Amino acid sequence: MSGIKKLGVFPLGTVLFPSGSLPLRIFEPRYIDLLSSCLRNQESFVIAPLLAGSEVGNVQTFSEFGTTASIAEWDKSPDGLLHIVVTGGQRCRLKDHERQTDGLVLAGVELLVDSPSSMPNDYQHLADSLEFIFRSHPELAPAKPWHLTDANWVSYRWAERLPLTSQSREQVLSADTGEEKLELINKNWTALTRDSGGATRH
Repeated sequence: MSGIKKLGVFPLGTVLFPSGSLPLRIFEPRYIDLLSSCLRNQESFVIAPLLAGSEVGNVQTFSEFGTTASIAEWDKSPDGLLHIVVTGGQRCRLKDHERQTDGLVLAGVELLVDSPSSMPNDYQHLADSLEFIFRSHPELAPAKPWHLTDANWVSYRWAERLPLTSQSREQVLSADTGEEKLELINKNWTALTRDSGGATRH
């Protein structure tokens, strides 16, 4: 764990995972201001999964866990919309937060470091299936290197690709250990492969 820093929070109805990427279209002034500041100062912000409420407006409940995000690509359209692609950094826990007059939430952010966790034999099929999908469908594969021996990395990549609910993805993000994450993924993976007659969906 690292020290606590103050960062802007972007509550979303989806989950950004460490080392993942996410395209966003920004139209609310508070978030355009936040991201413009992040671009100017080369700073990160936090994407936190919504638990209740809407992405638009101020009545929101979001998880105490999130992921730091940095802007990898950006473009501003003539209508003023900001189009960005963000990259997931570190998992984090949100501490005390406050809402500014413009509606933007600032929170104390405690960075969390995922402990190295190798793939247990019971879950090796998840790494093998993920590698098969990436090699068979390069358009679905993340940039190399692939960390197929890392339980956390494998869990995050499956959580991005399986048709999970936002709540299930938030549970994967908030799980403390790689093995706990794999257990959650395996339950969903097993149900999907059973329902599809043994074929992995992708």
